[in-house]
Amino acid sequence: MESNQDLIYHYVRESIYSDPKNGSGVTTEFIATNLQMQRTNVSANLNKLVRQGKLVKTKTRPVRFAMPSTQPAGDAFTTLIGSSGSLKRDIQLAKAAILYPSGNLNIQITAHPGSGTSIFVDRIIHFAEENHVVNKNGPTIAVNCRNYANDIHALDAVLFGENDDFVDSCFDQARGGVLFVNHYEYLTAGQQARIVDLLDKSTQFYELNENPQFAPGKAPFMIFSCSTQGKRQLEHKLPVVITLPSLDERPLSEKMQLINRFFAQEARTSKRTVSVGIPALKALVLSDYVHNIKELLAAITMACANAYVRVVNDKRDSISVSLEDLKPAYRKSLLKEKENQTTLNILFGDMEKMIFDPSDDNTTARSRTTSEDIYGDINKQYASLVDRGVGSANIKSLIDGHIKKLFDKYNYYDFLDSGANQQQLAKIVKPQIIEIVRDWLSACRKSLNRSFDNSVFYGLCLHINSLLTVKVGHKRLEENQAKQLIVQYSQEYKESVKLAQILRDELGLHLPLEETVLLMFFITPEKASTKGHPVVLYIMHGNSTASSLMETTNALNQNHNAYAYDLNLDVSTKTAMLEIKAQIQKIDQGQGVIVIYDMGSIKIMLETISEETNIKIRSIQIPITLIGIDAARKSAMETDVDYVYHTISTDIQQMVVTEQQRPKLIVTLCHTGEGGAEQLKNYIDQYSKLGIQVKALAMANKQELVSEVNDLRKVYQIHAFVGTFNPQLFGVPFIPINKVFENTRKDLDQILMFKPVLSNAFAYDQIYRYFQEEFKYADVALLKRFLPEIMDELCLAYDLKEDQRVGLFVHLGSMVERCLADDTTVSEPQGKQILTHYPEDVRRIGKILKPLEKAFKIIVTDDEIASIVTIVRKL
Repeated sequence: MESNQDLIYHYVRESIYSDPKNGSGVTTEFIATNLQMQRTNVSANLNKLVRQGKLVKTKTRPVRFAMPSTQPAGDAFTTLIGSSGSLKRDIQLAKAAILYPSGNLNIQITAHPGSGTSIFVDRIIHFAEENHVVNKNGPTIAVNCRNYANDIHALDAVLFGENDDFVDSCFDQARGGVLFVNHYEYLTAGQQARIVDLLDKSTQFYELNENPQFAPGKAPFMIFSCSTQGKRQLEHKLPVVITLPSLDERPLSEKMQLINRFFAQEARTSKRTVSVGIPALKALVLSDYVHNIKELLAAITMACANAYVRVVNDKRDSISVSLEDLKPAYRKSLLKEKENQTTLNILFGDMEKMIFDPSDDNTTARSRTTSEDIYGDINKQYASLVDRGVGSANIKSLIDGHIKKLFDKYNYYDFLDSGANQQQLAKIVKPQIIEIVRDWLSACRKSLNRSFDNSVFYGLCLHINSLLTVKVGHKRLEENQAKQLIVQYSQEYKESVKLAQILRDELGLHLPLEETVLLMFFITPEKASTKGHPVVLYIMHGNSTASSLMETTNALNQNHNAYAYDLNLDVSTKTAMLEIKAQIQKIDQGQGVIVIYDMGSIKIMLETISEETNIKIRSIQIPITLIGIDAARKSAMETDVDYVYHTISTDIQQMVVTEQQRPKLIVTLCHTGEGGAEQLKNYIDQYSKLGIQVKALAMANKQELVSEVNDLRKVYQIHAFVGTFNPQLFGVPFIPINKVFENTRKDLDQILMFKPVLSNAFAYDQIYRYFQEEFKYADVALLKRFLPEIMDELCLAYDLKEDQRVGLFVHLGSMVERCLADDTTVSEPQGKQILTHYPEDVRRIGKILKPLEKAFKIIVTDDEIASIVTIVRKL
C-alpha cells in the first residue's frame, strides 16, 4: 500500500503537471483539503520531501511546494535553442504530458511550416525514453500525411490497414512505442472522424483481444501535428496542445543562436573554417522568414555554397561568407538596422566577423546530410568543367547556376511548396479526380497521338470537381450543337465517352450527353497562331499627324514596323472604322497590334475590331490633341498664363486618377461553364492578398461572354482573365491556369501582377551571362525567350538528371551559336546509327526544336540532333 508521503508526492506532481495554474506550486492547505488529511501530517511529509530533494519550497506567503526547476543532466530538451526562453512553456507542457501520473497524455503540436516541429517531436521522444515512459527499443512510427496529398487511398491503407481493419496499420505497428502523425490537416474529414473514434475507443482497441489477428499491447504514445493554418478537428480529443512560436516571434538573441548553430554545421559538413562578415550576420538576424527555421537554414546553406565556389580549388582556404552571398531580399533587411541598433550592439559589439571551426562539435547533429552532398556535387561540377577546358572566369558563373539546381535536387525548398502544385490543387479538388484525370490524359496522348498543355490538366480537374459540387442551372449546349460536334470530332468524343464511364463507375457521376460532349473541348487541338512580331499603329486626328509620327519612328529605329492612319475630321465614324479594320488586318503579323491614339471613339472602334477579327489589339491613349484643345480654349478665356497652366495640369492628373479609382476585377474562365471558373475564383480569393475582386464567368457562349464583360467594364478595370482559354477580349491580359498551379501559393500575387517568379528559367541566369560574354552571333535575349520552354519540353519527354539538364542547356545555346556562325565542325561519330535506331527520338526532338529554328532562322542538322539524342538517351 502506498505511504502517505508517496501519496502526497504523487498528488503534488499530478497537480502541477496536469494544471498550468499550479505551475508555481501548491499550498499545504490545498493538499490537505483535496486528500482529506490532517494539515500537520501533510506539512511534515512535505518538508521531508523537500529535504530529500524531491520538492522545493518557495519563500512566498503562503508557502508553496513545487517540483525542482533545475533540469536533470541529460535532459533531452536542454539542447533546444530557446529551452529557457521562447520554448520554456512548450517544454513544460510536453514534460507534463509525458510524466502525467496516470499515464502519458497524447499531444497535439501546431506550428507554422518550418518552425521546428520535427526536432521538437524528436526531443519529446528522447525525453520519454529517458524517463522510461516508452521503451528505447520500442517502435517509432512516423506518418507524414502531406506525402499522400495526391493519393488518399494509400493514406487510408497506412492509417487503417490494407483491408481497412487496422491490421498492420500505423496504430497497430506503434503498439508499445510512439506514433507521430505529421501534417494531419491533410486528412479528409472522414479520416479524421475515424481517428477520433479510435481515440475514444483506444482502451478497447489496444487491450482487448477480440480479433485473433491482433496481439494485445500497450497503446502507443501518440503525437499529432498540424499547420497553424490547417484544420484542427482533433483538438478536442487531445488534452495537451502545444503551439510552437514562429521564428519571427522569437527574440533576436535566439535567432542569432540558430544562425551560429547552422554556420557551425556548415563548417563541419564542408570540413572548412567558415568566416562570416558581421553585415551578413546582421542581415540574417533582421530578415523575416516566411518559412521560419527551414528558410533560415536554406539561406545559410546557399550562402555558404556560393562562398565555397570561390575557394573550391584550394582545400586550404576557408569559406568566407559576405553580404553579397545572400539573396537581395535578405540584404534588404539591413534597412531595419537603425531601429534594432541596441540589440545588434549587444549581439555583435565591435566585431568585424565571426569564425566557425570545423572541429567544433558543440552542435546537435542535423536531421539530414544534404549539405555534404551539395559540397560534394560542387566539387564534381568544378572538376568536370576543368576537364572540359572551361576557364576559371567562366566556372564561377556556371557553378552559380548549378547551385540553384542542387537546391532543387536536394529539396531545400520543400518548405516553399516547390513541386506542390498538385498539392495546392488537392486543396480544392478531390485527389481521386486528380488521379482519374492524370490517367485519362495519359491514355489520350497515346490514342490521339497528341500532347496536352498543363492548363488542360488543371482546367479538366476543376471542371469535373465543379460537376460534383456546383449545380448547373441551365443547359450549356443544345442537342443539335452536340450532334454536330460529335460528327466533327468523333475521335475526341470517343475518348470523352471513356472518361464519362470512369466518372460514373468511380465517382457515381452520371453525365448527360451535352456534358460528355463538353469534355471534348479540353482535348480538341487549337489552331496554331502565325509566327511574327507585334506592330505599332498610330491613329491620330488630322491630315498627317499619324503619318509624321510613323515616319519619325521608322527613321529612328530602322525596324520599319510602325504604321499610320490619319483620321480626317470630315470622315464618318463608320467609314473610319472600316478603313482602320482593313489596315489592321493588313499589317498584323499574327502577334497583335499596339495602337497609339489621341482621343474620341477610337478605343471603342478598336475593341469592336478586335472582337470581329480575333486580332490582339492593345491600345494606348495619349490625349495630346484633347489637351491642346483644352489649353487653347482656356487661353482664349483667361489672361493669367500660370492659372491656365495649373488648371490644365490638374485636369491631366484628374484623368489618371479617375481611371485608377475604378476598382480592379479579375475574371476567371473555364472552357465549358462557370463551375471550374468558380473553383478557380475560390482559390484566388483564398490565397491572394491583393484584395482584387474576382468574378467567375462561363465562356461556352462567346457572345454572352462579350456582353457580360462589356457590362463589367463599365464599373471595373478588368485586370486580367485567368483560366483555361484566352478569350482575347478588349486587350485584357490573360494568365493561363497552369501558371497559377505550377507555382507556389506565395507566388500567386506575383503572377496576378504579371511579375516574374522563381522558375526554371531563373536557374539559368548565370549561364546566360556566360553566353553574353562568349557568343558573337546568337541573340541572348532571344535565347532567354525560347530555351527554357524547349528545356521544359525535353525534360517532360526524358528523365534528365541535374547535370544532364545543365549540360544540355549549354549545348543548345552553343548549337545556335554554331549554326549562326556556319560552324559545321561538330560531328557525332555514331550519327547515322543513332538516326537509324532512334527515329522516334529524332522526330520528337526535331519537332521540339522547331521554334528555335524559326526564331533564329537556322536549320538544325541531323548531326546536331544525333548529339542531343546521345545526351537525353545517356548513350
